[in-house]
Amino acid sequence: MRSVLTSRDSINKPKPAVLSSVHKSNNVISGDRQKPNEEVIQRQPFESSNDYMRYHFNAPLNNNNATPAPYMGQTFQAQNCPSNACQVSFTFNHAHGFTQGSSSGMFVEIEAGYNHSQCAPCDRLRWIQILRSTTLSQGQVQTANPAHPARQIRAGVSRNSTLTGSAGWRIDSILSNDEVQGFNVGQSENAFYENNPGHDHRTGTATQTAILRDAPASANVNSGKEFWSFLVCENDSTNQRNVVGGVSWGYMKHPNSGFSFQPSLPVAICGPNQELRDADGRWTALDHEPSRINYP
Repeated sequence: MRSVLTSRDSINKPKPAVLSSVHKSNNVISGDRQKPNEEVIQRQPFESSNDYMRYHFNAPLNNNNATPAPYMGQTFQAQNCPSNACQVSFTFNHAHGFTQGSSSGMFVEIEAGYNHSQCAPCDRLRWIQILRSTTLSQGQVQTANPAHPARQIRAGVSRNSTLTGSAGWRIDSILSNDEVQGFNVGQSENAFYENNPGHDHRTGTATQTAILRDAPASANVNSGKEFWSFLVCENDSTNQRNVVGGVSWGYMKHPNSGFSFQPSLPVAICGPNQELRDADGRWTALDHEPSRINYP
C-alpha cells in the first residue's frame, strides 16, 4: 500500500518504471473482463530496496532510521499442507520498522517461490494482499475500523455492509477517484497488488521467484496494520488462478509511542484463508474488477 509519509511529487526521487497496459485510465483498471494473461500490468521493479525507500521517503534504510525485525532474512515454509499441495516458502529479504516525523511503519521485501516439480505449471506468480487496521485494547490487538467510508465498506464494517464475514479484512488496493468522491459502487479497479500505483513487485515465473515490496505507515498512536500476502498461480492453458499460499506480517504503533512487529513472527500457510475469501467476496460484490481466483 502507498506510504503516507511524503509526497510522491518530489523531483529528487527516482522515477518508477512506466506502467504499460491498454486498459488503464486515471489509476483505475477498466471494467473490460479480460483473460488472466491479458490484464497483467508489466512494471519493472526498482533495482534495490534502497531505491524503493528513496522513492517513498527520500531516504535509504540505515541503522539511524530503521530497526530490523528479528525475522529479517528468514524463510518461512508453509506448514500443515495437504500432501498434494505446492511447497511454497516466503523469505523476508527486508523487514524494518521505521519512524519518520510523527509516523511509524514497516518496510518489507518478501520473495516467494514454490516447488515447480510438485505443482501444476504457472505462467505467472502474482500477488494479492489483504489487510486490517488494528488497535491495542487491554494489551490485545483488536480490529479497528479504517477511517475512510469506502474502506469501511470494503472491510465489511460499515453500517451498510451486508457481507460481514472476517469483518475488518479488505483487499489492499488504492481508492478509485469515484470512491474518494463518495461513490462506493460501479468501480473496476483490479484486486492484484501489481495493478496499483506505488506497489512495487516482481511477477514470478517457473524460473523466477516473485517479489513484493510494501511500506505502510500510521500517523496516529495506538494504531497499526496486519497483512496477508498471497501468491497466486496463473495458468494460461486452463485460464485459472489458484492461491498457492500466503504469509502474515504487520506492525503496531503503541499508545506510548512504542513500536512492535505484529505478529511477532510471520506465519506461512498453503492456499487461501477465510479472510481472503471473505475480503475478495466483498470486493467482487462492490462491482470491482473480480480477481477470478478459484477457491477450493
